[in-house]
Amino acid sequence: MPTKPYADLAQLMSELMTPLVMKHTGTFFIATEDNASCRFALQEGKFTHCCYKRFHGLDAIHAIKKGFRGRGTFSENKRSPFKDADQVDHQTVVEQLGILIPAVESEAAVPAEAIASRPKQSKIIYRGQEVFIDAPQQHDSSAKKRMLVYRGQVIED
Repeated sequence: MPTKPYADLAQLMSELMTPLVMKHTGTFFIATEDNASCRFALQEGKFTHCCYKRFHGLDAIHAIKKGFRGRGTFSENKRSPFKDADQVDHQTVVEQLGILIPAVESEAAVPAEAIASRPKQSKIIYRGQEVFIDAPQQHDSSAKKRMLVYRGQVIED
């Protein structure tokens, strides 16, 4: 299985966007080209800890800003051990690294009619990523059809 290529800091931060927006809890691991380790802890979509090489907390953020290339992966609900010195403020990390987190509309701000008219979506895991697809319309409730997915596309059977 081929390994994915090294990405620059901007690409790694965009890869980190999904767990941030989806408000996941876990650890984002980065292995750099020079075989150094960088880790971010997320708690419900908020940065809580960061370490990079021998740097901790805000010092690690300043070192990361200088840039590097690496491969990143997010492990949901995986708590990696962090020191107290690794703690960071979420807003400070977002500002320092220039991360633009898109605003997600809350269900309370959306009228009930708009919610009812939205197509129903199903969440599936495809190659380790969460994918939301429009749920097939069930015309006959007695006949349940199994949803088939091939290469990320829903196949109507």
